[in-house]
Amino acid sequence: MDTASLASMRPKDWTRHILGLVSTQAVKTRNQKFIIDLKHRVLDLDPRTVDEVYGLEPVFEPDAGGPGSGSAALGEFVELQCPYCGEVYGTPIDLTDRSRVYIEDCQICCQPIEVTLEVSDAGELLRAETARAD
Repeated sequence: MDTASLASMRPKDWTRHILGLVSTQAVKTRNQKFIIDLKHRVLDLDPRTVDEVYGLEPVFEPDAGGPGSGSAALGEFVELQCPYCGEVYGTPIDLTDRSRVYIEDCQICCQPIEVTLEVSDAGELLRAETARAD
């Protein structure tokens, strides 16, 4: 509201206008305090509490323990060498199945390769070898 409008108002209307501004400011301040308080409460929630509130199953988070905590990654990207063509190629491997032997086709020459994985009890890759599958 501009100065000319305020000057033309009757004192009773002017008082109502001022009280309305104060009231509106008080509501805004109250709302801002509520929003700030709500933000703090939400930011303080840990994932386990959120799961409990919404009835969710806990989520496995591989990096939650940090380095050296014994929790390894679910998989790893390694470079293997084809025993047929000799080319090195990258491939993702799954570390959740522990040590095993499986057949994988070479990404370059498409020949079947026998891949041997040795995984520790902590889920860390110890060894990855390739051999001809024939």
